[in-house]
Amino acid sequence: MRYPALGTAIGIVLLGVGRVAAAQTSQVGPAPAAEIRQLITTYTLLEVGGKSLPTLIEQEWRCHKDIIAGTLVLSGGGRWLLQTVTREVCGDQTMVNRSTDDGIYRTEAGTMHLFDAAGRERTAKRGWSFGTDIDLEELKTGTFGSEGTLTVRLSDGHTELVFRQVVHRVTPPASHRQRPRGAPIKIATAF
Repeated sequence: MRYPALGTAIGIVLLGVGRVAAAQTSQVGPAPAAEIRQLITTYTLLEVGGKSLPTLIEQEWRCHKDIIAGTLVLSGGGRWLLQTVTREVCGDQTMVNRSTDDGIYRTEAGTMHLFDAAGRERTAKRGWSFGTDIDLEELKTGTFGSEGTLTVRLSDGHTELVFRQVVHRVTPPASHRQRPRGAPIKIATAF
């Protein structure tokens, strides 16, 4: 080599880059199952206003709307996502709708405060209604109960939604499972 010092310098730089790449590589990859469970918690809607699903949430004239399913997802990063399925019946017409709403939340002293996506507090909508009108997306506060329940009060001040935590069973890949005690250790070699 014509410039041996240059070769040494390039070798040192490549060694440093290799170490940085190795350090970064160790941080990248799938998160362990326990870590994933802490990041996202899913709740299934069970009751609206003390009544089990499906239940009436809106009624006017000849039309009514029932909530037939709902899911609330909380991320460890302070975001929430509400997905609902409703059935609206008007005369002989029936329509099933799916809707999604999201926002942010924070927990203080055991109470969860829910806000819209811009961080504003939810307020009850004012307007005329000739019958039942429950705005499911107007989540305001929540409290965690026993056995994985979450009760969320709407901004109308009296309607409560009761959710139950969905427990996900995660089976680790075969490469991560423990071998039975006394089972031989298999070592793969390739030459």
